[in-house]
Amino acid sequence: MQRIQPAVALALLAALGGAAQAQTQAVEQRSYVGVNVGQSKYKWRNAPAGIANDLCAPGAVECDNKPTGFKLYAGHMFMPYLGVEGIYYHLGDAGQRIDLGFGVLRQDIRLTGFGLSVVGMVPLGRAFVAGRAGYAAASAERSDEFGGVSDGSTKSRGEPVFGAAIGAEVWRNLSVRFDWDRMRGRTQAGEKFEADLLSLGVSYRF
Repeated sequence: MQRIQPAVALALLAALGGAAQAQTQAVEQRSYVGVNVGQSKYKWRNAPAGIANDLCAPGAVECDNKPTGFKLYAGHMFMPYLGVEGIYYHLGDAGQRIDLGFGVLRQDIRLTGFGLSVVGMVPLGRAFVAGRAGYAAASAERSDEFGGVSDGSTKSRGEPVFGAAIGAEVWRNLSVRFDWDRMRGRTQAGEKFEADLLSLGVSYRF
């Protein structure tokens, strides 16, 4: 039997070691964390008569239904195409001021929450396309102020969350991504709102 030369044996060991290291890195780099910042757009889901679905009442002297929002997220891909993602989101403070003729009423709404979603991902080389669907412990905080008197309430309940993302790795496991997310909430008074968040951010794979 022909003996394996020492140089050949060393080369084989190095190749096997490199393959094992690459496999280990692939496993280790299935997790990720990230942060996105962008613009939310609030809408009514059961708007009262005379109020448009985009939140602003006809008599509003000031209305902001597109505040700045953000989200923090962390995920793990069990395989290249399937994983889970946890998220904390804060969609910003939307609101309006309505002139009632005898004073100005200020109304504000804020949607926040913690969610968990199933992630489906399509790798495209260094880029990717992903979709998400899940459930969130969603909080809707509503406040009203008139004549210096304020009244507010917060209601938390389970709500569905949906999202999609496109991104690309730009440097050493650091990716830039553009996301769309839709979240919902309901106030103590039974008012239903939803908001879409369009955001840009970075994620790091490890």
